[in-house]
Amino acid sequence: MLPFLWLASAFFQFSWAQINCDTDNCPSLAGTSYESKLNCGVLVNDGTNDQSKKCAYMMKTRGEWPESNNFCNSLKFTINETEVEGGSMLSIRSPAENEVIRQYIIGLMDGQTNVYYYPRIGLRKTCQNCEWYWTDGSPISYTNWYGTEPNTYYYDCVRFYYSSNGQTYNGTWMDMTCSGVYSDLCQFEVDGKQAFNPEPINGLPAKGGCKPNWYPFGGYCYKFDGFRVDGGSGFDPAGFLKWNDAKAKCNQDWEGATLAMLPTTEHNSLVASLLGPWFFGADPFIGVFNNAYYDYYFSLINEDRLMYDNWIPGKPNHAQSTMDKCVVMSWRNDANFHDSFRVGQWNNVYCGTGTNAGNIGDPHPWLCSHEQSSSYSSGVYPTFFTLPDVKCGPGWIPYHSACYKLITDKKPFDDANKYCAENGESAAKGSYLITMWDEYEVEFGKSFFRDDQLPNRKPTDLPEGIWIGLKKDDRQGKDNFQWIDGIPLTRQDWAGDSGNQPCAYMDSETKMYKTSGCSEQKAFICKSEFYEVPINTYDDIDAKLGKPQECPAGWSLLGHHCTRIYEEEQPYAQAAMQCQIQGGNLGSIHSSGYNRIIKDMFTKTAHTENAMWIGMQYKGAFGWTWDDGTGASYFNWESGEPNDWQEAEDCVAMDEIGTWKDSPCRENKPFLCKKIAPTEYCSAAISSKIKSCGFIGISETECMFEFGCCFDPTIDSGNGNNCFQPKQPVDVGMAAGAAVGVTVFVIAAVAGGYFFYTKRNEATIAGISNPLA
Repeated sequence: MLPFLWLASAFFQFSWAQINCDTDNCPSLAGTSYESKLNCGVLVNDGTNDQSKKCAYMMKTRGEWPESNNFCNSLKFTINETEVEGGSMLSIRSPAENEVIRQYIIGLMDGQTNVYYYPRIGLRKTCQNCEWYWTDGSPISYTNWYGTEPNTYYYDCVRFYYSSNGQTYNGTWMDMTCSGVYSDLCQFEVDGKQAFNPEPINGLPAKGGCKPNWYPFGGYCYKFDGFRVDGGSGFDPAGFLKWNDAKAKCNQDWEGATLAMLPTTEHNSLVASLLGPWFFGADPFIGVFNNAYYDYYFSLINEDRLMYDNWIPGKPNHAQSTMDKCVVMSWRNDANFHDSFRVGQWNNVYCGTGTNAGNIGDPHPWLCSHEQSSSYSSGVYPTFFTLPDVKCGPGWIPYHSACYKLITDKKPFDDANKYCAENGESAAKGSYLITMWDEYEVEFGKSFFRDDQLPNRKPTDLPEGIWIGLKKDDRQGKDNFQWIDGIPLTRQDWAGDSGNQPCAYMDSETKMYKTSGCSEQKAFICKSEFYEVPINTYDDIDAKLGKPQECPAGWSLLGHHCTRIYEEEQPYAQAAMQCQIQGGNLGSIHSSGYNRIIKDMFTKTAHTENAMWIGMQYKGAFGWTWDDGTGASYFNWESGEPNDWQEAEDCVAMDEIGTWKDSPCRENKPFLCKKIAPTEYCSAAISSKIKSCGFIGISETECMFEFGCCFDPTIDSGNGNNCFQPKQPVDVGMAAGAAVGVTVFVIAAVAGGYFFYTKRNEATIAGISNPLA
């Protein structure tokens, strides 16, 4: 059946023309099963610029995303008597490729007037708050969004818009629902589907050393400017510069330096890890730029093409008349219903066009880089990224409150942890496998896949991955994952096999957490911690916040949370919004006991054979995460799940026996809502003047357990912070200190990080509130 196209708000049937095709370079459809399903092919890229030779084919038929994606992926042709598998959905990586596709569609339309045609391309995202990605794995270096697109947060697919008048849309892109039935654009790589290689085109610079106060990593030296690193708190906007001035200042500080070169994901992670906790409050310029004069094509500042990307959701984007050519790096995490991003992700910002590019727009702090030099000693690190008592010996890397070292000698999990304990720094409070307390330390951990000890400085040097200090706690019937140092699991990046085995490691390809048997032998990272970390218990929380009070009508009190199951069946996004309107989120589950209680509530409340939404989504590079920001420490997958059937199952549902499975987010299901129960002292604080606690982007767990404060996602205590101090008739600080028996105070915590100084009676520093003072 021929497809239907829009014409004056009505459907009409269309006969395809076969014009602007390339029968010399693209496999012929004649005599194949594809002849009735595809139009003739066009050569999109001839194989230059380190890209594969590929052809595009417009589908004649229409289908939903899973069907069309599977069809494109299955394309194979016999070339020189050899069957070649090279199909996928079309990726568009340059203005030239975009123009080829536009002209190709014009040829298929063959002079038809008043025709608007919108085939899908292979750009999509996996959830409403996720970043866009090409399904063939190539990085996003080019976009051609129409106007302010993408502008509908719950649309997860993209369509290439064409109009026969050549003016209305002219080859631009718009976001669109994935659940519609459309035609699609496939691509075929003539030499076979190429696994995209994210390695820098020219390799990494040689090992060397750095000037004082420059941080060494992976052949480069990095320096932060526009921030205060002289003992003062926070950032200094008076020192910010525009893009061109910042670039010039880099060269002034060290001839040949530029805005930060980030040639690999590990370089990006290292730089991101250094943004907290001291340097915060503004996003710094980095060395990614739209070097094209008219077009919208991003590359490294030296004009090398991007081998990976790390854009925040919806970016890069621009209003057509003012291209946003400069790129900044996010200094913190942030999340809300319509948007979310993480530290280290990129955002393009306006800084002028044409000859004025880089001279206009808002000033920012900035990051510089220079290739390492043989003129300086190697292995020397700046001290301002660490706390005062941290003293690291040769071979150890200082960072925040600890020293770290990659051990390439492979061992089982427990033997690796024992090795760390016996060979750590003698002055440390404890040594063990690396634990990652916040998003900055998570990024720092990822950087070890480019450690200078590795023979090629590549993740492929560690194919089995790296042990981390995360293990399933099976004592006293527990079955959830915990950091071995006892710190709450608040930030993590679980891959698809989450929780199937008892010991966790970081995967070398994705840098996500996976599980395996503890007897497997892997390299590992040791951490020597120099500061004690007090952690509140629920008894401590009750002392500070007051006992949980009665829940609103229709809600049930479970521990310190109110829960409610809604029988009304809705798609995941609408269910999540309904929970947020009620002051909560789709429910998180952190133990088998809690899972059983929720299962019993579900079977008694919802009279349906349908499964129930819980608050877990798969968020691409960030893995399985809870919507409420709590750590994913427990899983109860049904056998064979999660299986991402047809690459369309990114939301999690619980069935009637309590097991979980991934499901398409568009399906209608009943759902579980969960919110923090009211307490006496938090209710008193709400009825009086709210006093902020913690930091912007703080999670529920961090707010309550690390700061002993109240958390309510419907309350803004300042700058989008949902954490605030309780109001009670006693000195909360003294009570908290007595309860946990500590003499240290939290004085610096930024965007998820919390660090402990042996200082007393300091109320605030760097713009964050200390509830213990």
